[in-house]
Amino acid sequence: MANCRSNFPSTNRNGPWGGCIGAAKDIIAVPRRLESITIRSGWVIDSLEFSYISEDGRRHTNGPWGGDGGNKQTICLGPTEFIKEVSGTTGTYEDNVVVRSLKFVTNICTYGPFGREQCGGTPFCSYGTVVGFHGSSRDYLNSIGTYTLSQPTPNGPWGGCGGASKSITDVPRRLETITIRSGWVIDSIEFTYINEDGQRHTKGPWGGDGGNKQTICLGPTEFIKEVSGTTGTYEDKVVVRSLKFVTNMCTYGPFGREQCGGTSFCSYGTVVGFHGRSGNYLDSIGTYTV
Repeated sequence: MANCRSNFPSTNRNGPWGGCIGAAKDIIAVPRRLESITIRSGWVIDSLEFSYISEDGRRHTNGPWGGDGGNKQTICLGPTEFIKEVSGTTGTYEDNVVVRSLKFVTNICTYGPFGREQCGGTPFCSYGTVVGFHGSSRDYLNSIGTYTLSQPTPNGPWGGCGGASKSITDVPRRLETITIRSGWVIDSIEFTYINEDGQRHTKGPWGGDGGNKQTICLGPTEFIKEVSGTTGTYEDKVVVRSLKFVTNMCTYGPFGREQCGGTSFCSYGTVVGFHGRSGNYLDSIGTYTV
């Protein structure tokens, strides 16, 4: 599998696979979530069209890349569904190398194959959470490549060194909910996320049961793009005093209370999980971003 550096720092650019004729096709916004794919196919992949959400929360549609032949079929991905594998074959058709077949494997099911494999054709496969495509097309889809999310990057933690270390051991892909208990400080945090295998996990509560409880339920196309807050001393310990979450749609918080003379922090990027330390309170917090 070809894997070239992406124009988008948080994604991997893979491929393209297929022929070298036709007009180059690509996306211009940083992709975050694939929503739908429309395929026209018969003997080959006639065209590809797809919709995705960019990092600023906007919906984009690209294509159709190719012609209007073949049968039309649309894949609409569910709220927690994502493509983890794209495979297919390339080969000669009407004296040009084109994409002969495509198959999409999600965390829930398999779509396809679309088109028809050619005896002696060349197979290809792209692994990872697919958020967009690139390639080339003319009368047919001549080549195809994928954009996949990079591995999550840990940031922080910010706060004190008390309490026990808290983290996750698998690869998070989408944050679903966050539950905060807070009063004078951040008493605890609990969150639910989807991992790269499509399984839902809940971590926490990390901290105690004081304060008021509030839950953030992220919408199907909503994601956190910034986490900020303050740390400071409380009961002779450095803890997380306040937290604020900014998504592509709105702002949640601040939770807790800022301390005069406290230390502020901020994490940018699509947040898919957390790590940190906790005891009776949330002693420190860090993020995983893609």
